[in-house]
Amino acid sequence: MKKILFTAAPLLILLFVSFAGRPPADPAYSENGSLYLGNPSGAVRDEQNHADNYLMIKNTYALSYNNAALQPNWVSWHLDASDLGDIKRQSDFRADDELPDSWYAVKESDYGYKEYGFDRGHMCPSADRSKNVRDNSETFLMTNMVPQTPNNNRIVWRLLEEYERSLAAEGCELYIVCGQAGSGGTSDKGFFSEIPVPDSGRAIKIPSYVWKVLLVLENGTDDLKRISADTRVIAVLIPNTVECAEKKWQDYSVSVDALEALTGYDFFSAVPDEIERQLED
Repeated sequence: MKKILFTAAPLLILLFVSFAGRPPADPAYSENGSLYLGNPSGAVRDEQNHADNYLMIKNTYALSYNNAALQPNWVSWHLDASDLGDIKRQSDFRADDELPDSWYAVKESDYGYKEYGFDRGHMCPSADRSKNVRDNSETFLMTNMVPQTPNNNRIVWRLLEEYERSLAAEGCELYIVCGQAGSGGTSDKGFFSEIPVPDSGRAIKIPSYVWKVLLVLENGTDDLKRISADTRVIAVLIPNTVECAEKKWQDYSVSVDALEALTGYDFFSAVPDEIERQLED
């Protein structure tokens, strides 16, 4: 009996590591899942060692949360016509109770709009989850928000989001990941690098940029096998400034390689290397 237990121990350790890093049965890693094309920063659900790269998997999106910045590093999701419906915007902004108990959970009022002038900017948009109340409501968790200047959030960023949904409505499916980078942005109240949270000793970082990467396919199955060097990819890097609205989102196009150099992330890591390289150039 002792011999059997000793022999089984390495297998049990291997299974534990596998489940801690990437749960094999988690739908997020399956086709149409939010992490199907990869986990850009290698985020892990480990509050002690990965507090600034903490993996959170929601019903219809996933994210890497940064406890120091009090916002996501990135948010990832899949979009197709089945996600779109006529459910009204729930607007129930709220703290995320799935954060570790010892962490500060940003509240809906913490952005101090009247003083600082930054929107609670959705990463996974509310309108991308309009099929049912549960999924729409989930997009209003504050772990899905970054401080965006209104000209970014309500104009440039919004128009890109609308374009994404138009592609989905026309028969495409999209794998999307977006996030923030840098420190310091402008609103009509001026330049700020952070928003102090009253009575907490904490502050919400204001990013210099928001970025987004989209991979676009015609609706189908076996998505990884269908991705080729000719698959359409859109990547943008948009300044978090009042002046950003002077240009269209298309004017902020960059290569995926450029975003990887800026963020240190690895996009499309589940795609074969040669195809990944061509998509990112």
